[in-house]
Amino acid sequence: ADYDTVVKSELYRQSGVIQYWVVDPRNRTIAVFENTGTAWRQLAALSDEAPSSTVRLGERGAVEVDLPRVLSPR
Repeated sequence: ADYDTVVKSELYRQSGVIQYWVVDPRNRTIAVFENTGTAWRQLAALSDEAPSSTVRLGERGAVEVDLPRVLSPR
């Protein structure tokens, strides 16, 4: 987890990746970050315990995430 959230995220930021999602199935959360050019800015901290099971992200809600489905164990 540390490698993903520290090392890889910095490589992604430097490479120009514009958005970075960290899906944590153990804690059943999703964190969404936006590249500001010099750092990551957190856009959302999502959980399957949210009042709505569907969350819209991006410009005009371009991405729709069904949290229970994404975070459910297989």
